[in-house]
Amino acid sequence: MEFEWDEEKRWKILKERNLDFADAFQFFDGRPVIHQPTPSGEDDRRKSIALFDGAFFTIIWMWRGAAIRVTSMRRSHEQEERKYRSIYDGGTWLHESGGEDADQLGGGGGEATP
Repeated sequence: MEFEWDEEKRWKILKERNLDFADAFQFFDGRPVIHQPTPSGEDDRRKSIALFDGAFFTIIWMWRGAAIRVTSMRRSHEQEERKYRSIYDGGTWLHESGGEDADQLGGGGGEATP
């Protein structure tokens, strides 16, 4: 799977939030994630929420052909975290399965298949 983004927006988010669009592949690496549509105008936007090293993060993205175009990345809102915990039993899945979160957000680059 390929990922793309506006490079100017990537640098803005990196500077403001210390989050890198290049790490978006981690939302598609097999860990528990909530993917849900968040339509905006004519865009078929989606929101994905995942747990990384004990913290919740959200990306906004859309399909552009075969690529995932990332448009935003942020810490998750409280209601998003609650929804995740209600579905994945407090986010303990990663720890109970022996999964490691060594690839924390902020480390960059890669491909994955959703």
